[in-house]
Order: sequence, then C-alpha cells, then structure tokens
Amino acid sequence: MKIKSIYIENFRSAKDLKIDFDDNLNVLVGVNGAGKTTILETLTLCLSWLIKRIQRQNSSGLMISESDIRYNSSFACARIVCVENDKEYSWELIKFADGKIIDKKSDLVEVSDLALHFQRILDHENRLPVIGYYPVSRVVDKITPEVRFDDTFSTLDAYDKALDGKQNFSAFFEWFRQQDDIVNEKATSRDKWILQNKVSIKRRVDKIFKLLKSSLHDNEEDSEKFDYLRRRINKDEYIYEHPRFLFREIFRTIEDLFYHKIKQKDKIIFDYLEENFLRMEMYSEDESLKQFDKIYSSLLHRTIESFFLFIDNENDLIDDFLQVLIELFIFSNEINLWWLSDVSRKKIENVVRTSLSEIEEDKKIKDSKFDLEIKQLESSIFRIISQEIRKKKNLKGKEGREMLFVKKAIEQFLPDYTNLRVRRIPRPHMLIDKENLEFNLNQLSDGEKNLITLIGDIARRLAIANPESDNPLEGNGVIMIDEVDLHLHPKWQQLMIPQLEKIFPNCQFIVSTHSPQVLNNVQPDNIILLENNNNVLRHSFAIESYGKNSDRILEDLLGVDARPTNIKNEIEELYRFIELGEIDKAKNLYKDLSNKIIGGDPELAKANVLIKRKEITGK
Repeated sequence: MKIKSIYIENFRSAKDLKIDFDDNLNVLVGVNGAGKTTILETLTLCLSWLIKRIQRQNSSGLMISESDIRYNSSFACARIVCVENDKEYSWELIKFADGKIIDKKSDLVEVSDLALHFQRILDHENRLPVIGYYPVSRVVDKITPEVRFDDTFSTLDAYDKALDGKQNFSAFFEWFRQQDDIVNEKATSRDKWILQNKVSIKRRVDKIFKLLKSSLHDNEEDSEKFDYLRRRINKDEYIYEHPRFLFREIFRTIEDLFYHKIKQKDKIIFDYLEENFLRMEMYSEDESLKQFDKIYSSLLHRTIESFFLFIDNENDLIDDFLQVLIELFIFSNEINLWWLSDVSRKKIENVVRTSLSEIEEDKKIKDSKFDLEIKQLESSIFRIISQEIRKKKNLKGKEGREMLFVKKAIEQFLPDYTNLRVRRIPRPHMLIDKENLEFNLNQLSDGEKNLITLIGDIARRLAIANPESDNPLEGNGVIMIDEVDLHLHPKWQQLMIPQLEKIFPNCQFIVSTHSPQVLNNVQPDNIILLENNNNVLRHSFAIESYGKNSDRILEDLLGVDARPTNIKNEIEELYRFIELGEIDKAKNLYKDLSNKIIGGDPELAKANVLIKRKEITGK
C-alpha cells in the first residue's frame, strides 16, 4: 500500500491544498509554522480509520477537532487516496463548525473496503502493511523495560500504539522485554534463574518475615526468638540459591513461633504448604501441560482447599496470619513455575492475591461457594499456564526471530552498535555494545537513544506484520517521521535517508526536516517545499538539492542565510570594493574578515585572488 495524495480544505492553515506523494520518499521542508506537522497529522487522522477497521469492522478512527477548523470557515475536510494492487481507495473526513450545517459528510465506504481487503490478506497470507507515525514528542526518557500484561501474539500487534506518539517508543521496550522473557528464559535452567533473581527472592523472603514479625504483636519472648532465627538465615547466602532449604528454614521459624497456637485440625494447611515447597523438583522442569497437570493440579487443589478450610473454621490466627500464608503460597508458585515469563508469573500472583483476599473478606464460606471458589482459582491459574505453554509452542522453530530482525536492522543502520539485550539484575534494564564496550542504554546520548529506538520500532512492527516472510524488513508500510533529524549529529543526519531506504526498501517514507545535511542526500523530486504566506499553506517541489553543500541548501531551499547577516554584508561590501578598484579598502576589509572567520573560507580565498590580480593588472 502507498499513499497517492492528500487533499486538505480549511484545516488549520491549509485553505485548499492537494499534495501528490512519491511511492518511496517524501521530505517535507519549511520553516517552523510552515505546515509540516499539519500534513503529517492529517495523514495520521485519515490512516487511523484504516488501522481501526483492519482491527475491527466499522470501528472509528481519530476525528478532526473543532480547533482544527480554519478561522471563519464552516467546515474542515481531509481526503486521502491510497493505492493497493493498482487500485485506488479514497476516503474523506468532514468536521462542521459549531452551528454550521452544509451539504457535506464524511465518506468512509472505501476505507472499509480497503480494511476488508487487508483482513482477507491477513487470513490467507498472515501479513499486513505497517503504518507508523513518529512525532517530535518521540523523545526517549529513562528506559525501563517494564513487563506488559496481554495475552495476544497477533499480526495485528503491529498496529499497537502505532499512531500514539511518544507511547510507541514505550511499547517497543515493553515488547522487547516480553520477547526476551519468552525466548531466553526458556533456554535457561532453574538454578540459573534463581541466581539471576536472587535479589528479588531476598525481597520476597524479607516481606514474609516482616509479616511474621508483625504477627507477634510485640511479644518480647517471641520477638527475640524471631530475631535470632532471622539472623541465622540472613548469614547463610547459600540458602537463597537452594529454595528447598530456604523453605524448610522458613517453616521451622513458623513452627517455632506459631505451630503451638494453631488448632490441630488446621495444621493441615502447613503440611500441604510444605509439601508444595519441597516437591517442586518433581514438576518445575516440566513444560508439558499434559504431564505437569497431573502432579501440580492435585497439589494445587489440596493447598487451595486447605486455605479455605483454615478460613472457614474461623481460626483465631486468621487476621494475623493469613497474609503470611498468601505470601508463602505466591512465593512457592513463583519458584515452582520459574520457567514462566515474568508476565505470566505476575498474573498468577495477582490472581492468587485477589482471590484469597476476597475469600478472607467473606470469612464464612458456604459449601456451594467453597467448591466454586476453588474451581475458579484453579481454572484461572491453569489458563495462564496453558496460554504460556501455547505461546512457547508457537515460537518453536522461530525462537527469537522477531528480535533477530530488530537487532539486524539496528546493526545495519549503526554498525558500531550491537547486541541490544535485557539484563534483569539488579533491576531490568537494557544494554547495548557500542564499539565493543557495554553500555546501559540510558547512558547514551538523546540522539543515540532516539535513533536506536526509532529503527528498532520500525523493524519490530515489520517483523510482527510479516511473520511468514523470510525477510520481514522488506515488508510493506507507510512510515511518517516528524523532524527526522531530531537530536542527531550532522554525520548521522546525512546518512538518515539513504539508510532508511536501504534497510526498509518497500516502505513509503513521509518525513519532515530542517536539516541541510538530510536534504543533500535527497533528489529534488522527493522534496516538498511548504510555505505559509498570510496563513495560507502552499507547496512546491525543489529544483536542485542532491549533492549541494549545506550553505547552498540553507539559502536556496530553507531560505536561511548561511552566514550571520553582518558577515554576509561585509563580504558583499568586500566584493564591491574589488569591483570598484578600491584596493586599499578591500585589503583592509579582507584582513578584518580573515580575523573574524577562522580556518579559511572559499569566498575570502577567491576575494584574495581577485585583489592580487587587481594589484598586478589593474583589472
């Protein structure tokens, strides 16, 4: 799919504007306020309807707002024409000013037709065109690859936050973390996982012991015993690497402090909990739900049942001690199910915590509800585990494939930056190798972070949208970037357009820039000059650009003097003195300018030659 044209009427500064686009590259140029962002945001409005209707029939996209209607106009209009398989599709958005009624309305028939076409392609070929908008607000702040909570692995994920500005960068880091969880954690061992997560395990244990301590109600004798037991565990670093011993010590602490206070019939919960802890080796390595199910389900059922019985018997320790048991149960599941992704383990924790807390509030549970609560909690836990196993099976044969293409795109674009990855200790953060040295991504400059993330996000969306392709970076798409030179060193600005076209050859790019370094690598037919005169937006195409030096581009295309005005005036005066034969004045001004312009200057060098010629020939 390509955008053929856009027509804008009474939208912001555009009174009556039609722009035809090149299939591959379009660079919008103009001073601030000329209308570059207006063009990009109009395209975003129109394309949002296509995205929404690909995701779901008859859904609504973004609307033209009242504030976008041109002053003293009764309506605003945005019409886009797209081409897919040599067939044109157009749709139009209309917004009336308050109190105005005219014989116009939005026409969305063909966007629905185009969306249906792409839905059929998705069903039969499992691919989609990528659509993405990267506004000026895409600046990357502090990078923390957070866990994201969703169950979908769909080609439609290519459109997740695709037009949401700054949010599409946060979506990139969330996605990268999730992919890293699923792909890399599968290949590790439980011992390695425990070592990697030793800090979080200690935090879990600390929380359990704090709850235990609060349950003592300042009993001096019990508090002293507790402090002794806690110190003993703290001194043993080895114990945190071997959960079987850790759980045994926690249980001994509980038994020493609380066992004698619990009714005999309620002690079953401790037996089941301890069994849950100590039998984890029997199933923690097994990712086959069919076998895993037999052992874990019966153990899970008995443990949950004992929780409910403990509550139902109105034990005196319920208020003080139930939270300890909940934390123990959550902790045991986290260790037992170490091979799950962070997302799935967190979901199980939330389900258990919510369910058991609700039951705690009920206190007395009727028999019918008792069985229902057990089944619901078991079902929720197994649903999460099943989804995780299904996801991992779907990844078989292509583990890390999407991440591989993301890394490939970044490394092709920036050869000195390699091996983007997640590290989880002491807390999750992203690393990259720069010239073979390891850097936290937060340590890089704004330009480095933004460029790495921009390229990574485009590649990610192409990989998601083309899961069956041998090279998804060659996928089809429309990518819009406001201020493509944002925060970049001039050397990178110069490489930006050629690299985008090389690495993503089948994407149509519509970008804006102020940078002469960007423009001197662009053919004039691909440059759209925007001008806002008297609040009327107009456009034209450049005549020359490719290979020009930056000074010429500044003056010819951007309408900016390449020199400070005073220096420019003095150089003009220097040439006037030479032309008039006033050599002494010319020599004095040349000397003065040579002191101001350090490092040599072509125009001064030429003036010096002319002065010497005048002195010799008098001509």
